[in-house]
Amino acid sequence: SNGISNFEVAGDTRIDNVIFRSKFSNLPDNIIKFVENKKVIIYGSIWTSDMKVVCPLIGKYDDFVHIIAPHDVSDDNIVAIKKMLNQKSSTYSDDQWNSNILIINNIGMLSGLYSIAKYAYIGGGFQKGIHNTLEPAVFGIPVFFGPKYTKFTEATRMIEIEIAYSVQEPEACIRWIDILESDVTEYVRIRDKSNHFFTSNSGATEKIIADLYPYLRLKLHL
Repeated sequence: SNGISNFEVAGDTRIDNVIFRSKFSNLPDNIIKFVENKKVIIYGSIWTSDMKVVCPLIGKYDDFVHIIAPHDVSDDNIVAIKKMLNQKSSTYSDDQWNSNILIINNIGMLSGLYSIAKYAYIGGGFQKGIHNTLEPAVFGIPVFFGPKYTKFTEATRMIEIEIAYSVQEPEACIRWIDILESDVTEYVRIRDKSNHFFTSNSGATEKIIADLYPYLRLKLHL
């Protein structure tokens, strides 16, 4: 669009990054024990505007473990989310967790949490735009998010190949999860398509380095 013709498309280095990080998703023992033999939904980077989807999902799937990782982990926002839930929930920093709803009140754990999820809902889709969808998708799980996703190329592509779903109301999300809970082959299809998406789009980092290396050697007189 700027009239530059001397270019080559290398791909998205973020895909290489999430693939690499997914291999080191070490989680604390208390989390692993908490979700043992349970189905888990992770709600990542949640805003209060996402709670209109989150709350009905928690009410519908009361046999699941629901882990909410807010975008804002301040005490005031955690309190606001707890009020919106209007039911018993635990916070990660609590001495004991006495609910199937766990709110993560720290930074840095979210990307690893997706490794234990069966489903992921990504926040921000009712604000200016969704948060990172590659982090959950790399684990081959179905990903859901709100309607404001169109400026994110990877999210658009994920919807096109049917490994992610945009929802405007909780009923749509519930319909998809009900389908996937009743049809194992459909769930496996999503996992396989996700794996293909990442393997076929990986390698951008190596390609960029390989193309730049001769020029770097010349510049450094190597």
